[in-house]
Amino acid sequence: MKKIYAIIFLFFLTSNAPAFGNDLPLGKYKSLDGKIEHNFTATGDYKGIFKGSKGVVNYLGLHKTGEGICFLGGAKGNVMLYYDNMQCCLRFQSISDKLAVTRIGDSLGSSFAHGICDNQILIDANQPN
Repeated sequence: MKKIYAIIFLFFLTSNAPAFGNDLPLGKYKSLDGKIEHNFTATGDYKGIFKGSKGVVNYLGLHKTGEGICFLGGAKGNVMLYYDNMQCCLRFQSISDKLAVTRIGDSLGSSFAHGICDNQILIDANQPN
C-alpha cells in the first residue's frame, strides 16, 4: 500500500513540476521571420544571431533562467541574457508550439541588441518558417 502512495506522490510531483522546456528555453530557436536565432545550452552558454540589412551579428554570452530572476516595475522576467556589457531581461511563455518572448528591459534602456532583446515569437530552429 505504501508503494502505491509513493508512486502516486511521485506522479503528482513530476506532473506538476514545471518542465525546463515549457516556458524556459533550452535548445535552438528562431523567430518566425528567420532573422533572429537563439541557442540556449544546459551549461548556461548562449549564442544569438541577428540577420539584418547590414549583415549578420553574432552574440556570445550567458543565460540564466528562473521565475522572477529579473524585473522592472511590476513585470517579472524568467530569462536573463548576459553578453558584452549588456544584460537583457525577458519573459518567455509557451503558447501552442511556440514561445512568446516579452522584453522586460535591458541594462542600456534601449533595444541595443538588434532585436535579440525585443518582443518576438520563436519556433524550434528545425521547424520550417
